[in-house]
Amino acid sequence: MRHPGSALASVRTRAVGALTLAALAVPAIHASVAHAADTLIEAESMTRSSNTAISLRTLSSASGGKTIKFGTSPSSAYKTLSSSAANRLILRIRGDQCGGAPRANVAIDGTQVASLSVSNSTYALKISTVAVAAGSHKFTVSYQNNYWTSSCNRNLYLDYVKLTNVTAAPASTPTPTPTPTQPAPADGGTVLWGSDFENSPAILGGMFKSSVRSESTAVMGSSTVLNNSTTCYRGSRCLKITQPAPTRTSNTDDIGRYQLGANTGNASEGQDRWYGWALQYAPGWDISQLASGRQYFLGTGGFRYTATSANGPGGNLGATHNAADANKPYWYSSIDLASIVGGTKVGGMFLGPIVVGQWVTFVQHVRWSTGSGGNVEWFRDGMKMGEYNGPTFGQTSPAEFRVGIYEGTNVNADRTILYDNVRIGTSRAAVDPRL
Repeated sequence: MRHPGSALASVRTRAVGALTLAALAVPAIHASVAHAADTLIEAESMTRSSNTAISLRTLSSASGGKTIKFGTSPSSAYKTLSSSAANRLILRIRGDQCGGAPRANVAIDGTQVASLSVSNSTYALKISTVAVAAGSHKFTVSYQNNYWTSSCNRNLYLDYVKLTNVTAAPASTPTPTPTPTQPAPADGGTVLWGSDFENSPAILGGMFKSSVRSESTAVMGSSTVLNNSTTCYRGSRCLKITQPAPTRTSNTDDIGRYQLGANTGNASEGQDRWYGWALQYAPGWDISQLASGRQYFLGTGGFRYTATSANGPGGNLGATHNAADANKPYWYSSIDLASIVGGTKVGGMFLGPIVVGQWVTFVQHVRWSTGSGGNVEWFRDGMKMGEYNGPTFGQTSPAEFRVGIYEGTNVNADRTILYDNVRIGTSRAAVDPRL
């Protein structure tokens, strides 16, 4: 397809993350992360090889309100500008499929650094590892494999190009439980769902399903997009969820529950998926009220079957006491194959001491299977915390991914949890909140 268009100039360079992380004192057991200024190139600001081959399109959900469409090949769009040093290249991109996927080739100063197959028909992030020195550079995105028939037409759509630099600072003391691991792999993968909340997405009925998971008699919580650059993990916006204390009700057996289900395809048999998010238990949490058991249990993210009322499959980010570390409250996760409350669980892992008022990042990898081919891996702040091999489904039902607060009956204070960079994708690099 060919459409006329015109070039606009709009390049934004945003300093994000560094202020937030500097303002929060990260304890020694965590790896802190420093971010240089991100360089964001809006596609509509790039010079196009042809305004006929590459057209400008208005899209309200785009980063700058517009995208460009590569309708014929060969065609390319470029921008020359000064950028900070960077080791990650991110494209928000999609394609019209026709006899195969369109391919986006990316060059920096004339040298190709990525060749991306764009098999996703909705916008997703494509992440590549690069080595860009600070200074002036020419960034080019080209489309070379146009194809069409009488019934379909292959096209490529670009929202933006972003460069970022991620550097892990070494921890001053080792964490007692994790296994050292290498940095996130270079394979960028694809983000299938998620948000950094910078564009203030609709929460209920948008990013998350319209229904909220809550108990019938529990005090109802709330969610909103918080706009506060000194509080949020990266950028200026993040998701804020608040759950009033269950003890506010007259029913002494009330629990507190406010959970949002991801508005995307559910986990199902045979899938291999990565889940990532940054979270903060906001100041005011009483961590003495964190333990296993109905009175003080906690779940802040995980999975629940959708086609059966049975519990499971679990994989929740919960809490329990670690007898090996002075009975301190630790983040903990396990798989509920029995699918009943109090049933035997497998794959239990301690994920480090719980902290309040500080951002922590988690990445969870799950290969969903009712058989022996299942797998679970957990990473905290870039460190591998543990791995389980075996069944991950106790039922054949699909399961949705949830975030929020699910807590015990005796919690006597309101709690707020913050989420940022929540993603589901096909690789660790695609969902790691630090990237």
